[in-house]
Amino acid sequence: MSITVPSNVKPSGGLVYPAIGELPAIPAQPKSKRAKKAPAADTLNLVAARVGRAGLVQTVYIECPTSWCAVDHLEWEGALEDISHYSDSDVVQLNTLTDDDTGHSEMYVGISMDPVASDPRLRAAHVMVTDAVGDAYLTPDMADEYADELIAFASQIREKARIARLSNKAGR
Repeated sequence: MSITVPSNVKPSGGLVYPAIGELPAIPAQPKSKRAKKAPAADTLNLVAARVGRAGLVQTVYIECPTSWCAVDHLEWEGALEDISHYSDSDVVQLNTLTDDDTGHSEMYVGISMDPVASDPRLRAAHVMVTDAVGDAYLTPDMADEYADELIAFASQIREKARIARLSNKAGR
């Protein structure tokens, strides 16, 4: 099967119209500074890390999931078994109309992996959700389920806001 490309289509994606002239292709859209394309399959790379105690520090090479780990293992000093991997965190903050100076609460989410954890589930990459109560460790499947629940919850928040807005417009 052969594909015929119309004569007014340029290889760059732009169009040529005889009456108008050349139309440019859609320009590249800016990429999100926060979004990092996840690899199809994560690999561990060898990176340098500092281990030891003050005065007795050595540089060793450790396996690191460099596609998401944001830790500079050369800036930290400690025992080899205390090296963990963490991604950058995303945060959502809940503000309240009764206190302009302080947020009510916040929740963080990131990826974590502790290669020598006693719990084998923590040795694998997992999603960590942190709030004022503490850390919750989620498998990727648990994180997907939680995300679905948050999306449903966000929809309920929007509905409550719609009802409150209508109530305010009605002068109640």
